[in-house]
Amino acid sequence: MLTLVTGNVPVGIASDDIVSDGLMLIGDGARQADPLTGGGIANAMIAAQLAAEVAVDAVERSDTSRDSLKEYQRRWTKDRGRKMA
Repeated sequence: MLTLVTGNVPVGIASDDIVSDGLMLIGDGARQADPLTGGGIANAMIAAQLAAEVAVDAVERSDTSRDSLKEYQRRWTKDRGRKMA
């Protein structure tokens, strides 16, 4: 039996709002798919590593506010996000 599964890959420049209080978007939710290939697994893994590093620091400081988590977005935009844009 064959099943056809389709969907859209969100490709475009990431929003300026991929963080909020207690929340960091990663992968398709943050529009981190490669605009040339539509691939997103590698980018999601890179973003997850950055988010994990920021999350550990934020939890250790008991500050998971948007301002604190903006460090994740800054790191993403500085390298991978800039290249994709």
